[in-house]
Amino acid sequence: NSQPPEDHSPISRKEFVRFLLATPTKSELRCQGLNFSGADLSRLDLRYINFKMANLSRCNLTHANLCGTNLERADLSNANLD
Repeated sequence: NSQPPEDHSPISRKEFVRFLLATPTKSELRCQGLNFSGADLSRLDLRYINFKMANLSRCNLTHANLCGTNLERADLSNANLD
């Protein structure tokens, strides 16, 4: 993660796609407690990602593959899941 520990600014789509591309398909991507507020994550393969306690408020998750994704206690307020 290129963000300093005290930086709580939202992660952009571009940054997240870099994480996805750098992670082997057999590895679990852990995004626990990260801030994705307002991010466009539409049409991404988000299978089996751990978003436990992540801030996904106002995220665009339209047509994203969320199969097996852990959304326990994630903030999905005003997120678009259509």
